[in-house]
Amino acid sequence: MMQIGLIGGWHRLFGLIFLFVLHAIAVLLVCRTKYSRRVTVWFCAGEVVAQFIFTILILITSIPYSAKTALAFMAALGILVANYLLLSRDRLPVNLFALFTYALAFMVILYLAGMMSYWLVGGSEVIALWIRTLLHILLLVLYGACLRKRFDVLRQEDISGSWWWISLLSFLFMVYVSYIGVKAQGKMFRQMEVIHFLFLIIMVLVGYVVIFHTIYYMRRNARNSQIEMQQEIVFEKMEIMQQLQEETKRIRHDVRHHIMNIAEYARNGENKALLRYLGEYSREIDQTEFPCISTDPAIDNVLSVYAKRAAQHGIRTDFQVSAGQETGIREVDMVALLANLMENAIHGCLDSGREDMFLKVQMKKRAGKLSILVRNTCDEGMSAGDRLPEAGIGLSSIRRSVSRYDGDMDVRSSQGVFESRIILNVERNYQL
Repeated sequence: MMQIGLIGGWHRLFGLIFLFVLHAIAVLLVCRTKYSRRVTVWFCAGEVVAQFIFTILILITSIPYSAKTALAFMAALGILVANYLLLSRDRLPVNLFALFTYALAFMVILYLAGMMSYWLVGGSEVIALWIRTLLHILLLVLYGACLRKRFDVLRQEDISGSWWWISLLSFLFMVYVSYIGVKAQGKMFRQMEVIHFLFLIIMVLVGYVVIFHTIYYMRRNARNSQIEMQQEIVFEKMEIMQQLQEETKRIRHDVRHHIMNIAEYARNGENKALLRYLGEYSREIDQTEFPCISTDPAIDNVLSVYAKRAAQHGIRTDFQVSAGQETGIREVDMVALLANLMENAIHGCLDSGREDMFLKVQMKKRAGKLSILVRNTCDEGMSAGDRLPEAGIGLSSIRRSVSRYDGDMDVRSSQGVFESRIILNVERNYQL
């Protein structure tokens, strides 16, 4: 039988290969990748090869046994973490939470495999290896079948700095479980040590239930806020339409008087006065028209309302929308995204202190992508950096919507013009 340093034996060699393959599969399941499926698979295959090569190179060295074990573990772990962070499109604290949670679950598997091997066959390393592999497979199947979609939805939520605290909590769980597991293994899985470990696992499970319920309720509150915003937009547009309807009734009521006045100008041959009067009358009629900015009701409602708000502050507006009737974005998300962008833009105009203010919006849908460009007047000394102006509200809502649709957001400021550019992926349906 082939001997390979610390691992030694065909069983251990195959167990090592299976371990790295299962780690790569875990990355595929857990990571919300920013690349195509094909590219992601190639990266994960490279992870397996790199882990195996580095581990073998470490194990054939002449360094002490304990150092080999620690170094091989750190090399494999480093490659896995690097690959995950390279592939993931999530924020760093969310990535850390996912990695710590996976490491925690793997530590539990190691403990259970060692305990079952010791109790069943007196501590056979080979039996422990295959029990670990079986439990590892069951864990990945359980996650893929029951937990993946829920976790994908929850980690899209932007809950300010809370993700850092959640990731810290998962890290502490992982460290403590590792400590208890190593301690129990050193004492040959005595009954008291097993009881302590099982009690700790129960506490960890309760902690994770609390974490996910907290995220769920924060998400529900954010969703309720979006619904309230949508209702406010709809009610305000209804008020605008009601005002225009009343103005239209007034003009229709005065039509007879206008016709009499026009006829009088015509009889007297006062053509210049007649043309001037007709121009004024035409402009008055134009003011009663309610322009259709977009065939998408959500877009039309938001832009119509904020066009009026901008006009009240003397802000010129220019809306160019060619997004079609079905944008692929849920109405509540569209309202939250656009309303907050418009709110930011109007704040930027007013804070600029300039008399000539403008707000321009361009929306296009092409090749499964919806692009939104908002340009507005701002303070000439403003520097956008990597965030929206502090005066704007709803920044977390904007980021949440962008993240939910696998989008990108870029903001910049130049010569008194602030620009927000957003691209959303709308080629597939997204879960609530």
